[in-house]
Amino acid sequence: RSRFYTTEPATGVDDQVQQAIHKVRDDLSFINFGGNIFFFQIVTNAPCVVFMKGTPSAPQCGFSGAVVKILNTVGALVSLMLDCDLNKRSFLLGAKYDAYDVLENPALREGIKKYSDWPTIPQIFLGGEFVGGCDIVVQHFKAGELVPMLEKVGAKEKESK
Repeated sequence: RSRFYTTEPATGVDDQVQQAIHKVRDDLSFINFGGNIFFFQIVTNAPCVVFMKGTPSAPQCGFSGAVVKILNTVGALVSLMLDCDLNKRSFLLGAKYDAYDVLENPALREGIKKYSDWPTIPQIFLGGEFVGGCDIVVQHFKAGELVPMLEKVGAKEKESK
């Protein structure tokens, strides 16, 4: 099963939202994660998508933690998906990136590796295009290239000068 996470605390969440979250977990277990159409929909349905080990609030490896820290540093916020139907998304205010915990489902983990033809996790997609893993994101960040890349795809508001 895969889960979608937010960096915001879940305060005041009503029963309908909780039911929708549980439905996502249950519905995703039936999706064929090996299918390119499924992954294409995921990576193109948000400006920035991160496949990681753990969650943004509790990364389970240093590389995933580094990517989340960089994205948080430059002001990209994680979104929360409440419905498995990719056309019926609900976001927290200002949310700009989706995070998928690949430890929740081995098929999701292997499927994204096959889709991107990249052997490691985390994996970052911007505007539907595969950027790379932690090392590539760190390089873009250090070179000052990451913020313009995030702004270009709408994952971050343009900074006023």
